Amino acid sequence: MARICGMFRQPSTTAFCVVAATLILIIIVYTPDFSTFVRQVTHSKKITVDPSAKGQKETVVHVVVVGNDRLWEGMLTLATSIVINTRSDVMFHFVTLAPQASQLKAAIEASALRSVRYEVIPFSEDRVKGQYIVKSPRKDLDHPLNFGRFFMPELLPDVCRVIYIDADCLVLGDISELHNLTLKNNDVMAALNEKKPAHLGVNFSNPYVKARGIPRDTDIINNGIFVADLQRWRQQNITARLLYWMRLNVVSSVLKWGDCGSGSQGLMLLTVFDKYTPLPKEWNALQGHHGKELGNKKLLHWNGSDKPWHTKHTTYSITLWRKYNSFLHNSAHLIIPGARVL
Repeated sequence: MARICGMFRQPSTTAFCVVAATLILIIIVYTPDFSTFVRQVTHSKKITVDPSAKGQKETVVHVVVVGNDRLWEGMLTLATSIVINTRSDVMFHFVTLAPQASQLKAAIEASALRSVRYEVIPFSEDRVKGQYIVKSPRKDLDHPLNFGRFFMPELLPDVCRVIYIDADCLVLGDISELHNLTLKNNDVMAALNEKKPAHLGVNFSNPYVKARGIPRDTDIINNGIFVADLQRWRQQNITARLLYWMRLNVVSSVLKWGDCGSGSQGLMLLTVFDKYTPLPKEWNALQGHHGKELGNKKLLHWNGSDKPWHTKHTTYSITLWRKYNSFLHNSAHLIIPGARVL
């Protein structure tokens, strides 16, 4: 206590010193994890505003990441990059197969991520079993969890706005900027326009597609990263529409063979081609556009088959991913928002 009072040079502050020291001792004694208390006081003051949450002045940034045990390395490294590069209050919703949920939680608790806010949501394969077909050699696209993003309104019934991010991403910018992105008109989401023609993945000769009225010059929407207004999503029955196209594709081939039309991406295009706001490209820098100089890129996306956790390459972006991954696995650390350790 004497050392604390010694920090103040004016004699008139002696009484104040005694009170301050007493309060500190009370906090230390009655707070189970004093480091957690300090972290909350220091890093919970910058709270972002969710435009979708009417009547609410403060909210958290909700982030959804989906994957089975083969993607956990990417999922948790992604989460590490998000927390380190923001001071906002972030809540992670990790979605994985129901039988693997407890294993994922154990992996998180054994890592430097154990101090962040999160939940593990079990996903049942029965939600989509027998209702989809994938026409691509990529096995990662032919997995029930690839369609987990379709069910976010059900998985998060009390959330208004959410950011969905694929496991093969690394966030370098402040996630609150993405969270606060304005959606135009009555759009349900913001996603990247890939500047590739939709006919690469969508079968425009199909009568159901023709009836949808999609212009042939429409571009592919990359749904590996998107900001979604779940209130509008629910109001416009987006999940039901996605499942309609999913089931129809099994019997009527509304999508073509290949990566562009396989998995969730082609189905998302058929559903929201006229209901999305273009995402700034710096928030979804696709594989092949990373380069040595990242410039203003705020999110790196390895959207091809070569993922950073099993690649043999050593590019600048891969080296950066490995640094975040290394920090994740140093269990002596606790990842603190805004730490910027790299």
